[in-house]
Amino acid sequence: VISLNNLARIFKYPDIVEDFILLLRSWYEQTRQNQLWQKLRMIIVYTTELPQTINSQQFFFNLGVKFQIPYFTWEQVQQLSLKHQLTWTQTISGKKQLAALFKLVGGHPYLIRKALYLLACQTITIEKLLKDPTTQARIYQEYLNGFFPIFQQHPYLQKAFEQVIATPAGVLLESITAYQLENLGLIKLQGNIAQVSCPLYRIYFAQHLAKNKDKN
Repeated sequence: VISLNNLARIFKYPDIVEDFILLLRSWYEQTRQNQLWQKLRMIIVYTTELPQTINSQQFFFNLGVKFQIPYFTWEQVQQLSLKHQLTWTQTISGKKQLAALFKLVGGHPYLIRKALYLLACQTITIEKLLKDPTTQARIYQEYLNGFFPIFQQHPYLQKAFEQVIATPAGVLLESITAYQLENLGLIKLQGNIAQVSCPLYRIYFAQHLAKNKDKN
């Protein structure tokens, strides 16, 4: 068994990263063709939210069994709100507000956790967070802006994501493009149809992708 944790570290060495990943892929192919190699098991842990990983995703496309960190369920969000001592979420109106937050960020673990933390610190109010796009942009700006370098390096991803944003019913994307956007957490796939992961992404990127184009 070979276990590689935090594969992203190798992206610091661009001279060898492609050869190394191709080596891993060749080992995987050997397990399908050679009986002796079938004893090999590889566990590879890597982030998909770094600009450098996009080029490497093609080497892992359709290989092995993929596991992703799941989004929070509604029940988990309720439990997490209590761990943050947000007792108001147990009232009727509070549950509705928490449900609206859950819908806004689609159960994304980081986005949920940050919102609950700021609410617990009383840095923001739930009313402002839900109704004010400026507040949403301010608290999530650093995270959301991290996608722009990816779009700049890979314009086809931005073009495809803009199609998804503009089409609430979802669109059919090229398989590798859909795979990359899904790995970035920007879309969810219903069969072959791509839809934006959460309303927050639609609100933020519909405005800021246009601004990004104007700058370029």
